[in-house]
Amino acid sequence: MHESRRLLDALEVGGELIAGKSHTMRADGRDFHGFSLMIHALSGAASLRLQNAGLGNQRKRGCGLFIPHKSVVQVGER
Repeated sequence: MHESRRLLDALEVGGELIAGKSHTMRADGRDFHGFSLMIHALSGAASLRLQNAGLGNQRKRGCGLFIPHKSVVQVGER
């Protein structure tokens, strides 16, 4: 969470971080471990900045991508 906050601060993205379930994926013969992350209470500009930039160093593998939701309830429905 501290690293996520540091990366968000570098993008000038505020919001409240909410950690989700852990996930593991295998790529290039290695296991990558991470967590889903929801960021609540973003401004429209900050949300677009985050969606454009992503977060972390595994974005090319499909990690660190953010999808907009209007409420926490929608996330639980997936």
